[in-house]
Amino acid sequence: MKQKRLFAALLCLLLLCGCGAPAAPAETDSPAAPATTAAPAAPDAAQAVPAGEPSDAPAPPPDATALPARIWPLTVTDDLGREVTLAAPPERVAALIASFAETWLLAGGTLSAAVRDAWDDFDLDLGPEVRNLGKYTDVSMELLFDCEADLVIASANTKSHVELKDTLEQAKIPVLYFEVNGVEDYLRMLKVCCDVTGRADLYEQNGLAVQAEVDAAVAAAEKAKAEQGAPRILLLRTAASGIHAKGSKGTVLGRMLADLGCENIADGSELLEDLSIERIIEADPERIFIVRQGNDSAGAEKTLREALTDNPAWAGLTAVREGRVHMMDRSLYHFKPNNRWGTAYAELEAILYDK
Repeated sequence: MKQKRLFAALLCLLLLCGCGAPAAPAETDSPAAPATTAAPAAPDAAQAVPAGEPSDAPAPPPDATALPARIWPLTVTDDLGREVTLAAPPERVAALIASFAETWLLAGGTLSAAVRDAWDDFDLDLGPEVRNLGKYTDVSMELLFDCEADLVIASANTKSHVELKDTLEQAKIPVLYFEVNGVEDYLRMLKVCCDVTGRADLYEQNGLAVQAEVDAAVAAAEKAKAEQGAPRILLLRTAASGIHAKGSKGTVLGRMLADLGCENIADGSELLEDLSIERIIEADPERIFIVRQGNDSAGAEKTLREALTDNPAWAGLTAVREGRVHMMDRSLYHFKPNNRWGTAYAELEAILYDK
């Protein structure tokens, strides 16, 4: 009897243990599901990745507008052929020519100081923190040193600027010299400035795109010249202090006229040294271009009248009789037009070939 009771107790114990065992997993014919089923996040969405674990998410595409990192120190070459090394990105830049100030801004730079013409002639949008260094031919060295410039941009054509070179170098202030007479010079300067700022995109926008506009105007002029012949022109620059004929070299407008196929009657003639109504009548140009120099517009007009236009013989010139005397916008044809070189060439080409 005792054995039966013992057997019954053991049987109950075994049944209780079997009820507590885990159930076997159910089998399925479906393929295993992927580890991650969520749709990939948008390229700009932030995705958390546990520290130390690689992410399986694809890397976002590179930003097309991302700019290459500058490598410092950086060495560039200026128009005096000098290799200038900049230890770090310049933060306090002084421009001693107004057009150079604008070029530096077009390259993405900022200014700490500029000359008076930057406000008077170029009307640059400079804040009150930018120091006015005075006249470009007589820069205030006290103000220049006071602004603690870490880069100076100067003119290779201005004697007083070149004379500052030793002083600036002794003060450990880097200085870049440029000579800009035509669009190719502007492009060269802009390229150096964009190399310094790291803004290759602005060289394309304010340089290469401008070059394309100039090339189009020159090509149109070459086609028109083949059909109509080279325009014979006279270029006059008038100021309160005097009036002079200008050739194809040495002035913004002279270079443009030459590029667009003109025959300048002053080239190689005595007009460059001795401007007279008699010599102009003898050459009888088809068109006369006049550009004003200086801020005294009334004085420049008075000079022009007294020297030429009040003379009765002036009215007999072909250019005068046919309405082909052109007073030119000095912001485009006396100063360096910088990112408006294309506009200047296109408008001049339209005048020359009656478009």
